[in-house]
Amino acid sequence: MTFTTTAPSDFQLRVKHFANMADRLAHRIEVAKACHNAELVEQLQREYAQLMVERQAEQLQLSHRDQQAGAMAKWFQRLWNHFADTVPGLYQLQIEKSVDAQGQAIWQVYYPKTGQRMSTSSATELQSWIRQNYWQVSK
Repeated sequence: MTFTTTAPSDFQLRVKHFANMADRLAHRIEVAKACHNAELVEQLQREYAQLMVERQAEQLQLSHRDQQAGAMAKWFQRLWNHFADTVPGLYQLQIEKSVDAQGQAIWQVYYPKTGQRMSTSSATELQSWIRQNYWQVSK
C-alpha cells in the first residue's frame, strides 16, 4: 500500500476539501433542522460560520501571496530585460533580404525580445513595422 501526502499549498485539493466540509456541515444542519434539534442546529451553524471565516482568511492570504509572486515575476522580467538590453545582439532586430524566383526583394524581420516576425516585399511596410514594433517596445 502506498501513501502520498500533499503540501498545504496544493490549492485545488484544499478547495475540494473545503467544499466537502461545507457540504457535510450544510447536510448536518438540514438533518438537525428536520429532527427539530435547535441546540445542534445552532452549534452547527456556528461551526459553519467559523469555517467560512477561516476560508475567507485563507483566500486573502493566497491572494496576497499571488500578488507578491506576480510582483516578483514582473521584477525579474524587468531585471532580465535590462540585462538583455546590455548584451550586444541579444535583442537586436534581425533583418534579412532575399530575392524570390521572380527577382523581387523579400524582407524578413525578427525581433527576439517579443518573438514577432514579419515578411514583406515592401521596404516601406518594413520600415513601418519597425517603427511600430521595435521602436515602441524598446523604449
